[in-house]
Amino acid sequence: MAARADVAELGLAYAEGRLYSAATSGEAALVPLTTVSQDGGTVSYWGTLTSSTWTLYGRGTVNGVSRQVSVSAVVPPPTMIS
Repeated sequence: MAARADVAELGLAYAEGRLYSAATSGEAALVPLTTVSQDGGTVSYWGTLTSSTWTLYGRGTVNGVSRQVSVSAVVPPPTMIS
């Protein structure tokens, strides 16, 4: 069985969830490299912050075959509530 796209995308979803559930999105340590076993394979996810742009990664490995996906997102400016 080849590494299925959904295993890599699962990692990306974990990374997005970790970032978007944080109280602030401007700290590089919010999405560290994390690896879990799931769906018969291994799922890894992590993120990098460069200036105001996050790049989130997900990698799925099944039977020794890996697939990696990524997405970029701009950190929105703070919002003032009055």
